[in-house]
Amino acid sequence: MAILQVLKYPDKRLRIVAEPVTEFNEELKTKVNDMHDTVYSQNGGGIAGTQVNYHKRLFTFAGPFVTLKEVYINPEILESHGTIISVEGCLSFPGVKAKVKRAQRIKVRYQDIDGGTHEEYLAAEPYTNDKGETVSVDDYEAFKCRCFQHEIDHLNGIVFIDHFSKLKQKILLQKLSVK
Repeated sequence: MAILQVLKYPDKRLRIVAEPVTEFNEELKTKVNDMHDTVYSQNGGGIAGTQVNYHKRLFTFAGPFVTLKEVYINPEILESHGTIISVEGCLSFPGVKAKVKRAQRIKVRYQDIDGGTHEEYLAAEPYTNDKGETVSVDDYEAFKCRCFQHEIDHLNGIVFIDHFSKLKQKILLQKLSVK
């Protein structure tokens, strides 16, 4: 396994829109393992292919609640509901954290490492369902819901600071010493 170089803002390669994964082979498995090693070495929550200059639609998920190596290939958000605001960081913006608005609940579709397709609902905080019942959400699911949205942004060439006003971007970029 290898630790990959994480692209840092303002690297223009972070703006490249990733292409779908079409081949599920040993080369892909090696890249995914390298991405897992990289995100764990950086104490990150997840990392998108784009962030390691691999412009395919996939990301790996790590973080404090994950014990298995998780990968999401050709991910997409099918539905989104509500909004939340929570603090996020990004490996491509070391040392920068800020509040980001995200969907409270999402329905997602993705493929696994063998090409199997999966759909699931994720929520970032408790919510009331159609029957008026409160549905609880554990820390793992909440983290995964926010991370899923963050990493899909990367795959679409959207970076962390794109969610903010020009003034807020300027303040955040001063933390990176980027002008």
